[in-house]
Amino acid sequence: MKNLIIVSFLLLVQFVSAQTNDSESIKLNTYISPTINLPNEAKGQLENKLNQITSSFGLGGNEYNPRFVITVVPNVLNKEVISGAPTLISQNIDFTFYIGDGIDNTLFSSANISTTGVGENLNKSYIDAIKGINVNDLKLKNFISDGKNKIIDYYSSNCEIFLTKAETLAKQGKYDEAIYELNSIPPASKNCYSKCQDRLILYFQQKIDSECIEKLNQAKSIWASSQNSLAAQKASQILVSIHPMSNCKLEVTNLLNTMRTKIEADEKAAWEFKVKQYEDEVRRNEELIRYSREDAAREFELKKARTEAFKQVAIEFAKNLPKTITNTHYNKINWW
Repeated sequence: MKNLIIVSFLLLVQFVSAQTNDSESIKLNTYISPTINLPNEAKGQLENKLNQITSSFGLGGNEYNPRFVITVVPNVLNKEVISGAPTLISQNIDFTFYIGDGIDNTLFSSANISTTGVGENLNKSYIDAIKGINVNDLKLKNFISDGKNKIIDYYSSNCEIFLTKAETLAKQGKYDEAIYELNSIPPASKNCYSKCQDRLILYFQQKIDSECIEKLNQAKSIWASSQNSLAAQKASQILVSIHPMSNCKLEVTNLLNTMRTKIEADEKAAWEFKVKQYEDEVRRNEELIRYSREDAAREFELKKARTEAFKQVAIEFAKNLPKTITNTHYNKINWW
């Protein structure tokens, strides 16, 4: 309970500070449809242009939340062959940009930018036209702003759905997925983001407590089967991987101490080092909690540590997602 109170306070600080930088809390993933008939090099340049646009507005892609997409489709309005040495190809191209939900296939915003490209072949002509897209164009600024606002509205309108889904996942013991769902909600969606923080804290604590019990039982089983140095080494590898903020850390320390007393003197030095690693980690976290009441700077450091922990859980979960999102969702986008 003490841990939850401290973390709740620190996440409140995080929430307040996030309000000053809403745009960076929303991320767009660049996507070029395979159905676009462009030379590969030109496709690469077009993807780079999308990355330039998102970076320019602080909306660079988020690898562990692939829901929101920015994409573009070129449409050749006019093509002309210019005689000379060498012969050149001139193309007037209309680029239509889209922002939307790539999972639900919902369009949020669109904009058209027309440029002319000239080159010795079609590929170079396309590339020249792509280079002519100004990332600071007012149309693009309005397009990005509209898309960002629609994303914020999306989270506000669907907040209860996210909360209910996360609660269901947590009840099933799928804590990583529950944290992933809630951690994807950006601070820019102020009301929804605020509602999710207590749940995030709760599910993270449930996750590390659940993992602690499971690993502790594994270690106890190994130690009970053969109380020797080899068993101690195997059990210790499991025990030191337990999160030091879990509520069963005292049992972990007790088991480590029990095994330590049975280790021969010539092995004790190496054993003490392993135990010390865990104890130091526990002590470090306890000190952070204690200092958080006394020192604002340390409060900030603890907040960063907890935020990073949430993020890492979400990233690790995303890494294990099926690598078919593009095929099953993005390729079904029909905004054009």
